[in-house]
Amino acid sequence: MQLINMRAVGELIRDVRTRRKIGRSTLEKKTKIKSEFIEALELSNWQALPEFPVTSGFVKSICSYLRIDQGKALALLRRDFPQKDLKINPKPDGIQRLFWTPSTTIFFGVVLALFGFLSYLFYQYTSFVRPPEIIIDSPSDNEVVKGENVLVKGRVDSNVSLVINNQPVFVGEDGAFETNISVYEGTESLQFAAKSRSGKETIVVRKIKVLLE
Repeated sequence: MQLINMRAVGELIRDVRTRRKIGRSTLEKKTKIKSEFIEALELSNWQALPEFPVTSGFVKSICSYLRIDQGKALALLRRDFPQKDLKINPKPDGIQRLFWTPSTTIFFGVVLALFGFLSYLFYQYTSFVRPPEIIIDSPSDNEVVKGENVLVKGRVDSNVSLVINNQPVFVGEDGAFETNISVYEGTESLQFAAKSRSGKETIVVRKIKVLLE
């Protein structure tokens, strides 16, 4: 009995299996344990086996099918199974927990808020210093105008002053404008001049043909 206890659990399983003429493939089908694990267990190749709780489950299933004393087999497994370093995986988790602290959350929150604020200031600054945009819906270029007035309408940036042929034009809060501009037979174009609060100016010229009735 003492000689049996000195054997490895894999040797015990292999001896019983071969004595009963049961192949590893058959044992795999009956226990649902991959033959690679069965082979590693019989050869005491612990590196090829999973953690102890899973390996002990393998041993229990195999012993149940081969009718081997589970208590004796598990005692041999506990004796021979190497103690694996369980600190390998917890270390990265521990480092991550130490890295992501409430202070870290506050820090990144402040950074994001500062980034958003600076982006807003940058947008406001660029909007302030760039020349205003003018979109003319009417009249179209080279449009024939009949009469002494021409309807002009369109959109500009908000908070700009707009002058058309030296005539100030009211601009709504949304930047829309619409008015009648006096023209005469010699008028060949309309000059739209928009000036921002920073002094930047945009000028657009729209050619027209005036026909007086």
